[in-house]
Amino acid sequence: MIKKWIWAGLALLSAGSLSAQAQTVQGTAELEDGQQTAYVTDANGYRYQRVSEGTELELCEGGRYAGTVQLPEAVVCGGETLPVVGIAAKAFWGNKDVTEVRWDREKQYVGPSAFYKSGIRYYWNYTFDIPGYIYPDNSLYLFVRPSVPEWHSFSVIEWLEFKQYNARLTFVKDRSKDEEALWGYSPWRADQMQGAYYELRILDAVRKEMFRGYEAHEIVGLVSDSRFLAQHRFPAFSRWKYPEKEVSMSAALEAQMESRYGRTLRQSRYIGNLREEDGRVGIFEFEPKDGEAMIVIAWTVGGKVKATYVKTTEIDPSEGENSVWNVDDDGTYGIPQLLCVAFDPHDNVILWFNHPAPESMNLFGLRQQGDQLQLFGEDQWYVRVD
Repeated sequence: MIKKWIWAGLALLSAGSLSAQAQTVQGTAELEDGQQTAYVTDANGYRYQRVSEGTELELCEGGRYAGTVQLPEAVVCGGETLPVVGIAAKAFWGNKDVTEVRWDREKQYVGPSAFYKSGIRYYWNYTFDIPGYIYPDNSLYLFVRPSVPEWHSFSVIEWLEFKQYNARLTFVKDRSKDEEALWGYSPWRADQMQGAYYELRILDAVRKEMFRGYEAHEIVGLVSDSRFLAQHRFPAFSRWKYPEKEVSMSAALEAQMESRYGRTLRQSRYIGNLREEDGRVGIFEFEPKDGEAMIVIAWTVGGKVKATYVKTTEIDPSEGENSVWNVDDDGTYGIPQLLCVAFDPHDNVILWFNHPAPESMNLFGLRQQGDQLQLFGEDQWYVRVD
C-alpha cells in the first residue's frame, strides 16, 4: 500500500545554522513478548524507528522530547551502529514542549508536518523560504525550477509538493544563468531550459500514484524549503481539472457575493474541496463595471465565506477584453487550477493556483489573514514555450 505521505528526505532549521553538532549515542532495542521490535530508544528517551530495511533509523513520535532536541549522527544498539538519517513525519506534532531542533540539514531529513503546532516558533516568510514552482519533463523524473532566488542554497534537502503528496528531490545542476539554455518551460524540452535541475528518485509505483490521472504538461509542482514543509499540514483535496464539467457554487453563496460587492454576477465556479474535512474553494466572476473587471476567490467552510481575495483589472471592451484575466476568449480560461492546500499552525489556509492562460497571471499563492486571502510571493506570468 502506498502511503499517503510520500517522503524520502526533509530538513528544517530552527537553530539558525546549516548543521548541528553530530554525536553517537547508546540505544536499546524495544521488545514485545520478548521479541525485538522495529523501535529503538536511546539514553535521552528519544525514540527511533528502523527504515531502509532496518539498517538506518529516523526519530519518531512516542519518545520523551522537550526543550532543544539534538538529533544524533548514529545510535549504537546491540553492538551495531545505526545511522540516524532523519525525523519521521508528524514526530513532534502538537508537542508544545519542543522549542528547538538541531540536525544536519545536508544529511538528515525531517518528514512532513513533523513540527506542526509544536513549540517551535512560527514566523511566516522568516523561518522558511516561500515555495517556488517546478515543472517535469515527460518522464516525470527530471524537474526544472525556472526561477531560483539569488540566496538559494542547493546543499540542503528540498522537496517536491504535488497536491497532498510530498517527495524528496535530488539537485543535479544549476542552469539558471546559462545563456545558451532556453527561457520558459516545455515538458518536451525540459532538459534545454534555464533553471535548476532536480531528479525525483522514487519508486515507479509511488510516482504512478503521485501523478495518477495527469500528463506532464498538466503538472505544476512546488519545490519547498524543508522548513516550510515541516511546520504545515497538507490535507487531501479534490480539484476541478480541465476538461471536466464546470460546476457552480451554491445559489446562496452567489446571492451573498452579489450583495457583498454590489455587482451583478456573471458566473461562479467550483475550484476544489478538502476530502476529509470541511473546506471549499470557489471563484466568482462579476460583469464588468465602469471599465473594470473583477473576480473574487473565496475560501468557504460550512457553506459560509471565511476569507476572500479580490482581483480587479481595467479592461478595454473595444479591444475584445472582457475578463479580469485580460483574455478575449469569453471566459475559456476562467477557472484557476488548485495546486496545493496547506494549513499553518494557526489554522490559516494557504492556497496555490495555476491559471494556464496567456496574457495573464499564471502561478500565484493566497494566504489567509483573518477574513482576507492575501497574495504572497512572486506571482509568475505565462512561461511556456513551443
